[in-house]
Amino acid sequence: FRDASSTRAMALFAPYRALGLVNAQRGCALVVKRRGTETFVTVSAEDAFAVYDARKLTLVFRSARFATSDARGIGAMAVRKDYTFCAIGREIRCAKRLAECCEGLGRDDGSGHDARVTTLHAFGRHLASVDENGAVKMWDIDDDAMRARERAWAVGRGEPTGPEGESDSELELGARAMEMPRAFAATTVCHPDGYVDKLLFGSSDGRLALMNVRAGKLVHEFAGWGSAVTALENSPATDVVAVGLADGRVLLVNVLEDKVLFTLTPERGVKVTALAFRTDDQDDVLCVGDETGRVTVWDLEKRSLRTLIVQCHEGPVVSLKFLDGQPVMVSSGFDNTLKEWIFDREDGDARLLRFRAGHSKPPTSVSFYGEGKKLLAAGSDRTLRFFHAFRDQQNIELSQKNVSKRAKKIGVAEEELKLSPVTKMAWGELRERDWANVVTAHEGSNKAYTWRISKGALGEHILQCPKNDGKCEVKSVAISACGNFAFLGAANGAIHRFNLQSGAHRGAFERVLDADEVMRTKKKKNGNEGYNFPGGKRSFWALANQTGGNAEGKLRVAAHDGEVTCIQAHCANRSVVTAGVDGMIRVWKFSELKIDLEIDVGCGVRCGHLHEDSLLVVGCADKHVRVYDTMTGKRVRTFKPRGQENEAGDITSVHISENGKWIFVLDTTGTIRVYDIPAARLIQHMILGADKVTAMSFSPRMDFLATVHENRVGLYLWVNMPMFDYDTKLAYGRKVSIALPRKHAESDADGGVRDASEETNKESNDTDVYIHPFEEDEEEEHRNLQELEEYFKEMATGPKQIAPGMITLAMMPQTQIEMLLNLETVQAKSKVKTDDKEPELAPFFLPTAAASDDVRRSVFDPARESELNAKDDTGDDDSKAPKSRILRQGADLAGASATPLLTLILRGERSEDYTEALEFLKNASIHVVDAELRSLGPWDHKFMSEDDVKTLRSAIKFFTAAIASGMYYEMVNAQLNVFLNVHTTAIMQSSALVDECHALREAMHKSYSRIDDLFNEIRCTLSFHIGDAGV
Repeated sequence: FRDASSTRAMALFAPYRALGLVNAQRGCALVVKRRGTETFVTVSAEDAFAVYDARKLTLVFRSARFATSDARGIGAMAVRKDYTFCAIGREIRCAKRLAECCEGLGRDDGSGHDARVTTLHAFGRHLASVDENGAVKMWDIDDDAMRARERAWAVGRGEPTGPEGESDSELELGARAMEMPRAFAATTVCHPDGYVDKLLFGSSDGRLALMNVRAGKLVHEFAGWGSAVTALENSPATDVVAVGLADGRVLLVNVLEDKVLFTLTPERGVKVTALAFRTDDQDDVLCVGDETGRVTVWDLEKRSLRTLIVQCHEGPVVSLKFLDGQPVMVSSGFDNTLKEWIFDREDGDARLLRFRAGHSKPPTSVSFYGEGKKLLAAGSDRTLRFFHAFRDQQNIELSQKNVSKRAKKIGVAEEELKLSPVTKMAWGELRERDWANVVTAHEGSNKAYTWRISKGALGEHILQCPKNDGKCEVKSVAISACGNFAFLGAANGAIHRFNLQSGAHRGAFERVLDADEVMRTKKKKNGNEGYNFPGGKRSFWALANQTGGNAEGKLRVAAHDGEVTCIQAHCANRSVVTAGVDGMIRVWKFSELKIDLEIDVGCGVRCGHLHEDSLLVVGCADKHVRVYDTMTGKRVRTFKPRGQENEAGDITSVHISENGKWIFVLDTTGTIRVYDIPAARLIQHMILGADKVTAMSFSPRMDFLATVHENRVGLYLWVNMPMFDYDTKLAYGRKVSIALPRKHAESDADGGVRDASEETNKESNDTDVYIHPFEEDEEEEHRNLQELEEYFKEMATGPKQIAPGMITLAMMPQTQIEMLLNLETVQAKSKVKTDDKEPELAPFFLPTAAASDDVRRSVFDPARESELNAKDDTGDDDSKAPKSRILRQGADLAGASATPLLTLILRGERSEDYTEALEFLKNASIHVVDAELRSLGPWDHKFMSEDDVKTLRSAIKFFTAAIASGMYYEMVNAQLNVFLNVHTTAIMQSSALVDECHALREAMHKSYSRIDDLFNEIRCTLSFHIGDAGV
């Protein structure tokens, strides 16, 4: 193996995308800037920033993640032209449009801050920065200074730079000192309109200081009001500034006269966090945000409260900004949301216009939904959210029936009326449009709730176990493959079935036991409980203490003794598999609700996952992972954690891949172990990000792994490297640390979303992955692995096909085959929209470029004309090419018909060996394969010539021979599908071609029948040995 940190390809999964990051919860204020006729909103997204179009809050682009060790992310931002300045810890980083463009301000000369920067303010050519200690520094950020910083950055990285400016050495790129008043600790800053090179600073003791930033000197000091200044906002009126204080007061101050005009007090003792003036000249309004998440709207003419926006955000309001000349206010808070409010009502009240939101608190559960392009996630913020892996605008929160209106009506916080946090969830896509298709269990709740994805809201029914079982908390849920039934597992071991359409109870899973067996079980569990009745355990009193008895002395008891931790329904509705803390796995007949099979694990089961091939993976209390065949009841595999078992974490989640080969195991240490079931060994031990992983889910398409982490509100996707790069050399059996994804989800806006990650991917490869060194118990396994690799390498050098006619796969990724079959759809979606203009007609003798859809749309090709003229000037030999451009054009078209694939097919037809053609198709890209297959026939079947018939006959013979040989079976079938879809109309016009197709069909039928007979023989043999002869 290569060294640990050499390449990202050695990891099983690579970072791909982050979802649900709208606005970081770190308390960073947003920035609103107008560029031309458009207004853009810049917000922080943990350690990156995002830019939204204010018209519809559509995502314009996201930057790359800044490389930093500060877990708090971006603390402050400022924008000037194409430059975005971000304060991360003590550093000020700068990005031009998308990617970082220069070294951190002050890093090279040591003039930066000594504490974490909390405030940035850009105006003119100046940038003001304030840190936690109240220190203020000024930076020159005009165009010349920024170009000088960019050149210095490029030189340090060994990149080419432009010509050095004449005054680069004279520019002051470091921080400038400010002569602040004595004991003045700055907290916030604003720029009063009309005050050139002046900034107004607020302090922690309530004083204000007007500073000349060019000279670095104090202009005027305001006495203050005995409370820390927490917000400053310049008003539309000249010389007037609003001052927000920590004690809840808001002062309107005339800066020129040092005079307080009047004071507003939204609520005394509640800190003011944000201020905003309306700027559309229609109304004099001041909005005040506080630390409770409330926004008060004040009429400045009447000096009275106009309206109140209760619960504007969950947690403190971070920033409020009105769009220039519009009655629209943008707000952000600590809840990972971005909202727009419009003041268009007659009473002056505001309504929510549009918003973007993600989880306000770290999610605790995640699951891929459907085919793997959508995800469900729930967290401690008491919400259930629906995410799209690629289209950010389709992310929604599933409604809980007018929570906002009810909370506003009774005057409580929305969170108090929401359901408790989700602990378990299950979904079924089949009945999505008919009725509720998602079921969730909630923390401390004895009810399970249904949800309708099609409506994005709660379902019509609430499920609760009947009788005494309904008093116990629901611990696990499941939905049948048909989508008609939901299963609930309770804390007391009871399992009940419900109909999702009607919500009606449809039976319980119960065991029928002898009274003696029940008493033995209870005695083992509870000591002598139940034996102190008069007359002993056989007395009437003892039997009366039991429930569910019958005349034969049989008792009906719950499905498990103790909490139910796993319920899994078979994909064909043949059985339901359950497990619990009692250490028993029970397989129940689906329709009869009776036990079909019992498996004693030997220790409690914490979690489980059932594969469609009846393989059940369970995570046990002894920290082992066991695999069972639920048809035979036999244990297939046991995986133990490496090293000391007491150092390993308790298993919290297990997942088996769609092909039944990989097992994903998540434990309380936040790491994920991936095991190979056929090889019975560890593939990789992954540490994903610096924060612990709390939940995971593997895509049904096996292309992505989704994780959620402690202290992070986003969902993170990791790409399966072997699926997209078959030659990837993995670090088998190693512990691997992988950094979080640098890329963020794209929106579905026209033109897509630009992402800086694509530009910085090459730079981040070396730092995204770290392969840990070998541990003592891994050395011997590593040597054995090398011996196996050498053995398989020897096998790979042998013949590609073991025997003639044996079915041999090309081992192409499934996504590549699907893309080939749907290439036209993919190209249509990714096609750039352009205005189609009717081309000008050109004389027939000029070189033209043929249109793909209509020959009459062929246009004059000046590039081709210049190329031909250049050839005329070279004086080529007359014997090699005709002088006439018309003849030469025809010769070029004739030569173009002999494509590489057709050449190889004709060569194989002569030698009766098509190996070269098969290898060409296997190694070619999808677009090349599609173009080559389309070129094997006429461009229009109405003008098919004899040469076209011969070409098609050769192509059909090639596919007939390839099918009969069995080589690259799945690849040839997919390419044959494309070939027939394109050329079927032309083939039907020739009887000779139809006869060749009959021979092709015979070869396909013979090949498939042989495979089908072998599979049926194997299936019958397995059914006989497992006693399932009726299958």
